[in-house]
Amino acid sequence: MAAMRISSLLSCSLSYSSLLPKGRFCGVGRVVSGYSTSAGIENPINPSIKVHCTQLLINGNFVDSASGKTFPTYDPRTGDVIAHVAEGDAEDIDRAVCAAREAFDEGPWPKMTAYERSKVLFRFADLLDKHIEELATLESHMDVDKLAFTGSSETGKIVLELASKSNLKPVTLELGGKSPFIVCKDADVNKAVELAHFALLFNQGQCCSAGSRAYVHEDVHDEFIEKAEARALKRSVGDPFKAGVEQGPQIDSEQFEKILRYIRSGIESGAILITGGDRLGSKDFYIQPTVFANVKIC
Repeated sequence: MAAMRISSLLSCSLSYSSLLPKGRFCGVGRVVSGYSTSAGIENPINPSIKVHCTQLLINGNFVDSASGKTFPTYDPRTGDVIAHVAEGDAEDIDRAVCAAREAFDEGPWPKMTAYERSKVLFRFADLLDKHIEELATLESHMDVDKLAFTGSSETGKIVLELASKSNLKPVTLELGGKSPFIVCKDADVNKAVELAHFALLFNQGQCCSAGSRAYVHEDVHDEFIEKAEARALKRSVGDPFKAGVEQGPQIDSEQFEKILRYIRSGIESGAILITGGDRLGSKDFYIQPTVFANVKIC
């Protein structure tokens, strides 16, 4: 089967490269200029959500960090500070590990049934936020028996190294990957394009299981790219609190700049920019849904 690959590390772009090139997308220099995807990134809604919990949760209680330090967390729509959150360090981690060790050995947990434990774990999972990388310092503490980490490859390497230097604790790493998306010759192309966009661009592409590799049969290659372009142009980008918006801003300036670097790299390597490729608006962390064609496979 001839195939075409969508290969992307971009958090809000699709890139396509044909293994057996054909059709009008095999040339160079085609760029769509009539870009119009927008859904009102100005005048963002101020949600009636009050931030109450900005301390560290240790031994069932919210407490200040031992150092008293805090750090700001920002609204990616506006760049404004949402709240100042307690900044934990080694002393706080020691307190948390000691409390967890005592609860695990002497608390109610060992006496619970599997069903009772599952309810606790599901409730805990609902409360976790996305800042999992901040837990990397747990690897160096001897009272921790096992680690499971989901996050970036860079932090995963640190997790594994620190775990090996402590009590050689077992570590399970889930560092994302290039999840495949296969479109066969007899597929419904309209549905395939819609699913491909959702698979990669869900949560602005900030998803460890994003479908960032698509293999498309050569017979529907050009049709797929044309419809992917149209879907990108139609994609509604703006304040995620507004009805009808499909894509909000990237989480922070670091992620925003990383995506723009990947886009520049695609252009510099000779890929055809079909649509998008730049920031959306003049401020904050919005990026145009972006489509490349004929990306080289390394």
